[in-house]
Amino acid sequence: MNLKDKNILIIGGTSGFGAEVAKLALKKGANVQVVGYSQERLKQFLTENTKKYSKLSGQAFDAQNLESLT
Repeated sequence: MNLKDKNILIIGGTSGFGAEVAKLALKKGANVQVVGYSQERLKQFLTENTKKYSKLSGQAFDAQNLESLT
């Protein structure tokens, strides 16, 4: 599958299966945006991977926080 320059959003992409899918998509040339619950886990994931993959970005988001949904 050709993912070069495709935009991919992965919710739950900062650990486990989601993180592995993000890395695979990045290896195939995709622009990857990950969303994770934990700001700390997101920061760690981005720190570990942005030097290797320039097309990676992310955002922490807590869907249970009603104020963040507005």
